[in-house]
Amino acid sequence: MDSTIKIILKEALDTSTNVSDLIRKTYVVANQLNLKDITLWAHNELYGYKRETDLPNYRTLPCEIKVFNPYHGYQPLIIQDAKLSKLLSTAPIPLPIHDIETLINTTEKNGTNFATARLPDEIRNFLMNGMNVSLIPEAHLSIQAIHGLLNSVRNTVLEWMLLLNKDGISGADLLFTESEREKASAQTITYNLVVDQLINSQIQQGTTNSSQNSIIDINALKEWISSVEKGISELGIRQSEEEKLKKYIKLLQEDLTKDPNFNINKASIFTSIKAILEGAGGNLLASGALYQLSKFLS
Repeated sequence: MDSTIKIILKEALDTSTNVSDLIRKTYVVANQLNLKDITLWAHNELYGYKRETDLPNYRTLPCEIKVFNPYHGYQPLIIQDAKLSKLLSTAPIPLPIHDIETLINTTEKNGTNFATARLPDEIRNFLMNGMNVSLIPEAHLSIQAIHGLLNSVRNTVLEWMLLLNKDGISGADLLFTESEREKASAQTITYNLVVDQLINSQIQQGTTNSSQNSIIDINALKEWISSVEKGISELGIRQSEEEKLKKYIKLLQEDLTKDPNFNINKASIFTSIKAILEGAGGNLLASGALYQLSKFLS
């Protein structure tokens, strides 16, 4: 009998398997292994995201604002305000994963290649007040982009199951031994880094430079340093590179302790750390660490 993890792996590779089914099983696996961050991610995918700030990048999709003209059909709405136009060029998708699948199926059955989303009332009313003839504006999202959202979720499940399988965590009937739970606990940082990199690398979002963000970045940086330090042995780099990385991390920790006004963008030591991580090739943990580092330096 195949292990739980191998069954989910096979289903993740089978595009006929609903992503919502994959997420349900992923939710149970993460819960059984007591991996809180991944459990929360799977829970949000299952039941929908309550706060827009919690949305992964892949759940923000490009869209086009259109109005329905009874004589000419749907037509793009030209928005003169550049800031508003940019704001309305993407749409957050907080729906539960099953609702997204239903949306795709319904839209494709109707023979259309786009789905529509209602704009917030205040934005819709603002746009309509500027029209000579009031037509209701809607956000149009391509079905291809929505399929991309589902693929991002499927790929994340696939990559995480591959990691669990590699670490000898198999499960039977969705139950895991104490030994398997201990293995998963020891790899929590690795799993979180990899999954975070996967779910947040689809769309690069803008950043705002402010004193408050700088403080947040420093705190997050300390967590990142700790994560990389604990996962050095999993990076798949040469022993000599491991020793260098340990030395650089120690120096970085000392700099952070000494200088309360530490400037991330002026710390040349990051260049050396980045080079070592890039030398790890396709290692998933290194990729996750590099992704986090790029956010600090952006």
